[in-house]
Amino acid sequence: MELLLQKKEILDVSERFKGYRVFCRKGLCWMTREGDDRDMILREGGNIAVEGRNVVITALNEVTLKLVAEKAPVTEHAFSWLRGRTLEI
Repeated sequence: MELLLQKKEILDVSERFKGYRVFCRKGLCWMTREGDDRDMILREGGNIAVEGRNVVITALNEVTLKLVAEKAPVTEHAFSWLRGRTLEI
């Protein structure tokens, strides 16, 4: 998912994006994570993992962000084709 933020626009990357990585493709933004007293500046080319804590991103200028799932969720359906089969190695 790619997002464009205007200068001073705020994005709350909440719990639903746990396991995602935020990439800064263009611009400069200020980031703060819940429970972390260190704020970060994310520059073009930089990235940060959303580790289950809320992350608030403030655009310091026009920013393009890309949110990417670190790992695709594994569901029971993904392996349904194996049911009833014997695997030989």
